[in-house]
Amino acid sequence: MSSPTDICLLLDGHPELRNMKSQVLSAIEKPQRVVAGADVEFLAVIDLGKGWFLIVAFIEGNDGADCEGFVTTAFKTTKMNAINRRDQIWP
Repeated sequence: MSSPTDICLLLDGHPELRNMKSQVLSAIEKPQRVVAGADVEFLAVIDLGKGWFLIVAFIEGNDGADCEGFVTTAFKTTKMNAINRRDQIWP
């Protein structure tokens, strides 16, 4: 998956997530659930509490590839209707 440096670059583009590096990494490593994204993308979801959720969009690497995958974006939301309508991949 994305390296810590890549995560820092991602967070630089999202000021609302700057202090949430550990939560972003947690969403990647131990998501509470994963739903289908667009095309080959997946959305990892963790509950931040108080009605807030962290969504981390990622693409998995191919078997045998040098890269395990990478994060495309991340965001916080309270509006889960669109996420909940997606196909659940895991668990």
